[in-house]
Amino acid sequence: MPVSESPQSRPSLPPWDEPIAIIGASCRLPSANSPDDLWRILSAGEPIFSPAPNKRWNTNIAPAPADTTMENPADPAQLTNKKKLPRGAFLSDDQLEKFDPEFFHLTEQEVLDMDPHQRLALLVCFESLLNAGTPRPSTSTSSSTTTTTSNPYWDPSTRYVPAARAEVGVFVGVGVGVADAASVALQNPATPTSNFGYLPFSIANRVSHCLGLSGPSVNVDTACSGSLTAVHYACQSILSHESETAIAAGVNVITNPSSYAHIDLLRILSPTYHSPVLTPNVTGYTRGEGAVAFVLKRLSAAKRDGDRILGIVRGSAAGHNGRTGRQMATPSLDGQSRVLRLAHQRAGLAPHAVDYVELHATGTQAGDKRELQTIAAVYGGEEAKPRGGTGVLVGGIKSLYGHSEAASGITSMLKALLIARHGEAPPLVHFTSPRTDVPLPPDEIRICPGKGMTKLPRRDGVVRCGVNSFGAGGTNAHVIVESVPDDEGDIGYADFPYPNAKPYSMIQQRGTYYKTEQVIGWEKTE
Repeated sequence: MPVSESPQSRPSLPPWDEPIAIIGASCRLPSANSPDDLWRILSAGEPIFSPAPNKRWNTNIAPAPADTTMENPADPAQLTNKKKLPRGAFLSDDQLEKFDPEFFHLTEQEVLDMDPHQRLALLVCFESLLNAGTPRPSTSTSSSTTTTTSNPYWDPSTRYVPAARAEVGVFVGVGVGVADAASVALQNPATPTSNFGYLPFSIANRVSHCLGLSGPSVNVDTACSGSLTAVHYACQSILSHESETAIAAGVNVITNPSSYAHIDLLRILSPTYHSPVLTPNVTGYTRGEGAVAFVLKRLSAAKRDGDRILGIVRGSAAGHNGRTGRQMATPSLDGQSRVLRLAHQRAGLAPHAVDYVELHATGTQAGDKRELQTIAAVYGGEEAKPRGGTGVLVGGIKSLYGHSEAASGITSMLKALLIARHGEAPPLVHFTSPRTDVPLPPDEIRICPGKGMTKLPRRDGVVRCGVNSFGAGGTNAHVIVESVPDDEGDIGYADFPYPNAKPYSMIQQRGTYYKTEQVIGWEKTE
C-alpha cells in the first residue's frame, strides 16, 4: 500500500553549527566555460539546443526539425520517427576532446581510454580549486587574471594540491551517462589502462589521484538528484570534521544515442526543441550535458584562511520518498516537502526567509504538478504572510539548458548562486501562462516571466535561494544558498591556459558499438 501523502511528523533537528562557504566554482556547460559565461546566457534567455553530435556518436543522424507542431503532444501516434530524432543541449566537440594529459600526470593512452565523464570531472574540479585561490577582481565586472604562483590550493611546480591542503574530499554526482560509456568501452578491445578508463568508480577517484587529494573520494548516483545529493554529503563531511575542504561536483555526458530509445519508452522526452516547464502545455524535457564543481569549506575556516567567499550554503537535506506507488519514479508531495522542511531546519531559517527557489521542473505533467504542490505547501499559506504580499519567486534552468540528468542539481545550484550574487532572476524561457490545476496566489508564489529580469529584495542585506533536485529513483535533495553582502556580481573567472592541450578522440569515435534499431532508423531518416 502506498504511504499517505499527508505530512508526517518528525522531531525537529538542530541547525548546523555553522554555514558552509562556497570558495570556488567552475563549469563546462554548452556555450559556457565559466560561471560568468553561464550568467550571460541565462540573462539573454535564448535556448541553446542543438542537433545530434554525429562526430562524437560516430553516427549520421539528420538534424531534427527546428519545431514540431502537434495537436496533441501526448498522442503516441503523432510521434513519427522524424519527430523522435535526438535533440539536446550538447557540449561541443572541443569541450569534450581538448585535454592536456601531461599536465595531469597522465599518458596519452590513459586519456584515450578515459570515459569523457572523467575528463570533464578532472577539468572542473581542478579549475574550481584554481578559482578558490584566485583573488577577488577589483570590480564586479572586471575579469580576473588566473595565477598559480601564490594559490594556496595549487602548487604549479608539482602540479598537485599542496600537502598542507590535501585533506580534500571529492563527491561527484554521476548517472546514466556513465553506464552508457561503460557499455561502449566493453564492446571494444581492452588495453592495460582501459579498465580504469570506463569503470564508474574511477570518476571521483581519478580526480583525487591526479590532483593529490587524500580525503573521501565518492561517486554519488541517485539518478537526476545525484549531484545535489553530492553537495549535501560534501557538506556533511565538512561538518563532521572528516574533511576540512570538499569538492562537490556533477557530470553528465550522453556518450551514445542508444539510451534515447530507452528513455523515450517512458514518454518523458519533448518532441520539439522547446522544453516549456510549469505551463499547461508541458511536453517533456530535452536532454542536456555538462559539468559543475564547487569548493566548500566551513565559513569560519574560510574567513580564517582569507579565502574569497562566493556564497554560503545555509543548509541542505536529502531523503527518499519511500513507497509512494507502484513506480519508484512516482513523485511524492510528502517526500519532497519533508526534505525541503528538513533543509530549512538545518539552516535555522523559516521558509519565508527564502526569496527564490530554483525548481527541478523537468517539464513532465506529473512532475511539474507535484513540485508546484510542494512549493505551495512549504512556502505558501501562513508561511507567505511575513513576506508582506510578495510571493516567493520560482524558476527553472531546464527550459533553456535541458535536463542534464546527474549534473542537473548542481547546475541549478550554480544558477541559484549567480542569482543570489546578482540580486535578480533571469527569464523562464518559453513560459507564457501558469498551470490551472495548482492554485498559486501571486502573493504566495510567483513564476519568473518568459522575458526580462526580475529583481529580488535584499532582505537582511542578502538574497537567499532554495534549490530542488528530485531523482527518478525517489531520492530528493534540497540546498539553501545565500549571498555575501560584500562580494556581488560576476565571479571574475578566467580560462586556464593548459600548455599542451590538444584534441583526443573518445572511444566511440574510434571503435564500434551496438546501435539499437531506433538509432539505425534515425540514420536512415531524411
